[in-house]
Amino acid sequence: MSKVIRLFNQQEVAQQALISHIEKMLEMAKSGEITSFAAAAKLKDGNVATGYCNLNVAEKQEMVSHIQIDIMYDVMKANMDRLVEYV
Repeated sequence: MSKVIRLFNQQEVAQQALISHIEKMLEMAKSGEITSFAAAAKLKDGNVATGYCNLNVAEKQEMVSHIQIDIMYDVMKANMDRLVEYV
């Protein structure tokens, strides 16, 4: 029987996905598709790094609102079966 050898572990796959996502965003910025930016990143030591570019206070709030909507959507998807039963 042959042996399966994994080329990448889950952590390496996750890191590659992270790098790919950042590279795509960078390419969009280089081509002028991105005009402003907000970022939050969890660091190895547990701290959170944040950064903003070309955003005023109201625009920062708009960005955060979009992230919160994404979170609410994920929570609803995860609990859809219970929500359907409730209704």
